[in-house]
Amino acid sequence: MYKNHYLYVFYTYQDGDKLWNKVLRITELNNRLSDAQVILDKIPGAEFDDGGVIKFGPDKKLYVGTGDATNDTASQDLKSLAGKILRLNNDGSIPSDNPITGSPVFSYGHRDPQGLTWDNRGNLYESEQGPTKNDEINLIKSGQNYGWPAQECSGSKEYTDALICYNPSLEPGGITYYSSNKLDLGNSLVMATLRGTNLYQLTIGNGTITSQKIILDGLGRIRDVNMGPDGYLYILTGNTDGRGFPDKTDDKLLRIVK
Repeated sequence: MYKNHYLYVFYTYQDGDKLWNKVLRITELNNRLSDAQVILDKIPGAEFDDGGVIKFGPDKKLYVGTGDATNDTASQDLKSLAGKILRLNNDGSIPSDNPITGSPVFSYGHRDPQGLTWDNRGNLYESEQGPTKNDEINLIKSGQNYGWPAQECSGSKEYTDALICYNPSLEPGGITYYSSNKLDLGNSLVMATLRGTNLYQLTIGNGTITSQKIILDGLGRIRDVNMGPDGYLYILTGNTDGRGFPDKTDDKLLRIVK
């Protein structure tokens, strides 16, 4: 007897003259994929600021980071799915304990989320690209407003401040919490960067970032990073996205073992 497993995909498509995003749940059985089911649709899409990060949290809920789709006002509009972090059950239904009853919105006021990760205490961290500067790493809490477009990084008691702000821009990509002892990274965040073209280690303590350093460079634009089940880091380069300088072997999925 085999148990179904699922693959979740954030998918951008065109309908008429508009771009949209949807989340698909694809059934995996006996190493075969079938039955792609749309569990969330009509997320505003755009060529830029499209978001697209999806991850399951320690609460077994699906979190989806959506960009503002180049519409600044959408991030503050609680009826729009753009510029948000959304929280869903694994079948696309809305959890009963979401901060807004009947809504998938978990937090709002985001511009372009790129990475989501949880530490060993269940704290949720998000990496986010700013317009031309003021990239952010945020500690995400239920129902909070992170300010875009009125606030970038910090400055108003009306909004939640970023943990750290990057100016000039690094263009953060994915982010992961590293908890294995396979690499000498301690319990820290590891962040990919596109414009910065480096992999960063960010030491955290009590929900704050206490220090940071570059731990890998020379690969060009790094799109994403995750810790594998083997305890090592896996990174994905992004040199063929039109902004990098690819060689004939790009792009690459790389395993970091030391």
